[in-house]
Amino acid sequence: MRALLILGLLFLGGTLWLLLERHERRRAASGKSRHSSLRLVSAAAALLAMLFAAGFSLLLLTSTTDAASGILIVAGPPFLAGVFVWWLAMRRNSG
Repeated sequence: MRALLILGLLFLGGTLWLLLERHERRRAASGKSRHSSLRLVSAAAALLAMLFAAGFSLLLLTSTTDAASGILIVAGPPFLAGVFVWWLAMRRNSG
């Protein structure tokens, strides 16, 4: 069971990275700057954290009715941290 979970995480993370890499290849083909692979890995990890935080909060929300504030406390910080890491990884230099 643990191996299946690890393989699922690797598959989802790899899929997110491939989608980001495809986007960067299209940017490079049109003559625009592209991000490094390290930034894409960081962005994919942040998107994965955001996906699981949102899924966890939805799971808790459907299982309990009066725990909305608890859900925000438990799932909110990982989601916001994922948004912040993704923003840092995907922002472009202004100069």
